[in-house]
Amino acid sequence: MNDDELAKLYEDPANRRTAGRPSRRPLAREALNSHVPIRFSAATMASVQALAHGDGMTVSAWIRSIVDRELVRRMPPQTVSTLTAQSALKESIPSNQPQTIGVAIQAA
Repeated sequence: MNDDELAKLYEDPANRRTAGRPSRRPLAREALNSHVPIRFSAATMASVQALAHGDGMTVSAWIRSIVDRELVRRMPPQTVSTLTAQSALKESIPSNQPQTIGVAIQAA
């Protein structure tokens, strides 16, 4: 949608309701300081918006949570404390999301 279409959409008070309960990021989470512009097709964006809304999240928060989860899933096992990594991951997953986390144990 362009700016004129968005302005017309939000003229209707029904389109100005919040998508869910407001939430704040935990203070312990590290500051977000990098910006990455990404373009999606209209169909992909519609799906992302629907899923984010269904999860009670903003689109940005939803995309960050998916990227965080994928990084943990695909990164090679680390020898650094697995419990620390699990703790950090649990903090990044919203409370309304499943929190299944696998643990890799290496023999000494």
